[in-house]
Amino acid sequence: MKFIYRGKVAWKFGDFVPGDAILGRVGMHEKDPEKTKNYVLTAYDPDFPRKFNKGDLMIAGRHFGGTRDHGGMRALKTLGVSCMVAESFSRPILRRCINENAFPVLECPGISGFANKDDEMEVNLRTGKIKNLTTGKTITAQPAPEIQLEILKVGEFIPYLRKKLETENRI
Repeated sequence: MKFIYRGKVAWKFGDFVPGDAILGRVGMHEKDPEKTKNYVLTAYDPDFPRKFNKGDLMIAGRHFGGTRDHGGMRALKTLGVSCMVAESFSRPILRRCINENAFPVLECPGISGFANKDDEMEVNLRTGKIKNLTTGKTITAQPAPEIQLEILKVGEFIPYLRKKLETENRI
């Protein structure tokens, strides 16, 4: 698995965006992931789910996600967001993205000023290299930790842990 994601920046968040802002008040009460994707960012743009192209990326500023996530990160994945890059994620949201949703995320200081909505980008989680294909510029983040890549390969933390324990003959 190469862990390279390429697409258009579909949305650019600012700093300190709470996780429950992704679905808004109505969407956060929906439990079916297939239905929640219809609420993604509709508080900001009512047509966003219809305009979104599967495989597009999202970028954000500092401390994305706050302390709560009412299914917003899973809804982004279900909608088809291929990868999210932020200046920084709140720790609870970062863990949920990786462990519960196997959602590709990368922290990259400087990303807010590096890319704009509708720019074409390529994100390599393994190397940390992010190319803005629109401007021709490159920025380098800390590569994703190997454990994150392994969890993404398997699909979620529990299957990853089960596989790891099996290979170590511990279960």
